[in-house]
Order: sequence, then C-alpha cells, then structure tokens
Amino acid sequence: MSLHYADTYAWLKLIVDEDETAPMLDLLADVQDDAGTFVSSQLLVTQLHRIGRRLGVTVRGIDDALREIDLLMLASETVRLEGRTTGTVRLLVPPHTA
Repeated sequence: MSLHYADTYAWLKLIVDEDETAPMLDLLADVQDDAGTFVSSQLLVTQLHRIGRRLGVTVRGIDDALREIDLLMLASETVRLEGRTTGTVRLLVPPHTA
C-alpha cells in the first residue's frame, strides 16, 4: 500500500470547484485503485471546517471529503508547543486558516 500526504489546500479541491479539482479527483481515484491511501494530520479537520465555513461549504460536504483520507494523531508535545508559540509564527494552524 502506498501513502500519499495531502495538505489542506490539496484536500480543499475536493469540496471547492477550482481548476485543480478534476486532476485531484483523478489522482484520488488512481491512488484508491492502486490500494493506496491519502493521509494528513487531524488538524485537517479543523482547517477544512474553518476554510469551508468562509467559502459556504456545507458541513456534510466537508465530512464527505474527510471520509476519503486517513487522519494521523498529532503528538501531544506538538500540540503543546503550538500553544506556547507567540507572535505571528504558528506551527500547526497557518494564519490564513485561523
């Protein structure tokens, strides 16, 4: 089985119709046909819901897209470090998704 990492903006193509949507859907089908899977961190859930809400995407649409990806747990130390980060530098939640 092959694993393919997807960031928020790649996965957003599944719920917002953009120029890259069709190629992303083709890639998803190809990976699934080859018994592969896409992975991302659980942070994808937060980021997709935040961006989706701003773009008028339904919760159901977001949840449907999330069912197509395996989500990995973040280490608690990573989350703790994010909480301690000050200023404009953010480790887990980019400013444009906050």
